[in-house]
Amino acid sequence: MRSPADLSNSASSGATFRPVGSCPWARPIANRAFCLLLDQLEVPRRAAEGATPPLAERLGLVAGFAAELRRLGPANFLYADGDHFAHAHPRRTEPA
Repeated sequence: MRSPADLSNSASSGATFRPVGSCPWARPIANRAFCLLLDQLEVPRRAAEGATPPLAERLGLVAGFAAELRRLGPANFLYADGDHFAHAHPRRTEPA
């Protein structure tokens, strides 16, 4: 399975999802991070023969991805897949 360390290489081997094009508000590394998350979520979906894996399994993958990504610096993302859950992260900077 690919990890956030693979973000420096946009054509990592084993990638199912790859960024196509660009958008003015997202840096290329953000697009690669999104594709990496999709790659990680695809593994249990394939194992379940296309069925949606349980929420706990998906949430575990997203939490693990966020923990690995955190080591590379600050990042914000919103994950939604049709089941209701929310996550908030405390601000780590002092107010101005």
